[in-house]
Amino acid sequence: MGAALSPPYVVALLALVSWREAWWVTAALVLLALPVAVGLMRGQPAPMSLTGRGGDNPPVAGHRLGQVLRDPGLWLRLPVLLTPAFLSTGYVFHQVHIAHAKAWPIELVAASFTAYAIAQVAGLMTAGQLVDRFSARRLVPLFLAPLGLCSVVLALAGGLLAGAGLSGPDGVRLRPWQRHSGRALGRALRRSPSGAIRSFGAALMVFSSGLAPMVMGLAFDAGTGIAAVALAGAVWCVLASLVASLAQRPAGRGEASALD
Repeated sequence: MGAALSPPYVVALLALVSWREAWWVTAALVLLALPVAVGLMRGQPAPMSLTGRGGDNPPVAGHRLGQVLRDPGLWLRLPVLLTPAFLSTGYVFHQVHIAHAKAWPIELVAASFTAYAIAQVAGLMTAGQLVDRFSARRLVPLFLAPLGLCSVVLALAGGLLAGAGLSGPDGVRLRPWQRHSGRALGRALRRSPSGAIRSFGAALMVFSSGLAPMVMGLAFDAGTGIAAVALAGAVWCVLASLVASLAQRPAGRGEASALD
């Protein structure tokens, strides 16, 4: 809801006040909303403990970060894991440059974030069902397909409707090192070492996200057009998926991947 509502809110606010005043108005709204949110949460039942209903269930033995780092499957899947953070952040950070290059009104770009939010919700709900049925490990080589397709649309299309292509990146998220969802989520969360693994993955995604504006900015400064940058992103999606597919080979008898 935040991704869907904040862009049109900002556009409407900037039509009435300056950008500095918009920050003050937004800060005031947040301060007013906090006590309301706290009041609404009072009296609500506490969430069930991650360690079980009564908190007595012992942690399930899981793989530690060192084991995962030694697993070739992690490094084969890593490009897939980092690509959505890189491309989506790069496209969003340079949205004004993209809008000017495509001759799109900036209001259209802001409105496209509402389509982005709708696509993201639909993608997450669909991905959850697919993960429950097939496991995330099997789907990793396929889940960059929407992002790659949207990169192609961004590169080749020039009309106003192509702005919807910006809504596709990051619409589906999977954790390549964790195949659990649905009923298996509780068992996964009870694995005590999983926090270190998740932190490692999150740190890599933050690094990838922070690198994108600089890399794309250098490309644009060098005279590379948005079409070439987006097509390069699509090609990278294909290559990363092919590399991740190598990790799908079953382990030898008696062997088990740390990512399984």
